Amino acid sequence: MVDFADEVLIRFARIWPEKYERVGESELRVMIENQKYQGGQWVDGGFTSGGSANGTKVWVNETTNCCNAAATLFHEVAHTDQPSSMAGSQREYDAYIKTEQWRIKKGLPPQDPTFRKRVPNPQDSKPFIEVPDPDAIKKKVDKTYAYNPPTPISGGPPPPTVQGLAANGTDVQLSDGTTRPPQAGDAYRLPDTGGKVVETIATDQWKCP
Repeated sequence: MVDFADEVLIRFARIWPEKYERVGESELRVMIENQKYQGGQWVDGGFTSGGSANGTKVWVNETTNCCNAAATLFHEVAHTDQPSSMAGSQREYDAYIKTEQWRIKKGLPPQDPTFRKRVPNPQDSKPFIEVPDPDAIKKKVDKTYAYNPPTPISGGPPPPTVQGLAANGTDVQLSDGTTRPPQAGDAYRLPDTGGKVVETIATDQWKCP
């Protein structure tokens, strides 16, 4: 595990040194679970996350390969630059778009085959260039994450979102303080359960080679 972690950190230092010092400790774990209302009942949803960010601390899933681990670090550190007032879904749109642009710049494959599109090159040095596809990224985020309802990708005030179940255990609690019966497509995120923390890298070992 130490060899894996060291390789990830070294590669990350080489490809994004200006952010390297800000990442802080790296604890390797997995998480993200949610509940979705489908067919008149709540069902388990969620996925294994590549990583997470809380304040200036970033976690990376221990099973992620080095290329994706470096991209995950970029994605999660991007979250640390976002204002706390930013809607959750907009935070993900922003981080995924920035990370995909970074992957293009570094010659890495797309995180998802749909995340890029080809457009005319404004510099005319090549007929077309690859750029992130915001619409495809938004579609993926809206389908995968429990941010409900989706918000405009361009920003602006988000609509009231589902926070969880209301006190009566039947209705849903919305972010504006109101409650209502659940509707098809409603979803809410459960607290991150994480997993076993398998390695923490001391910050004095985070040196650019």
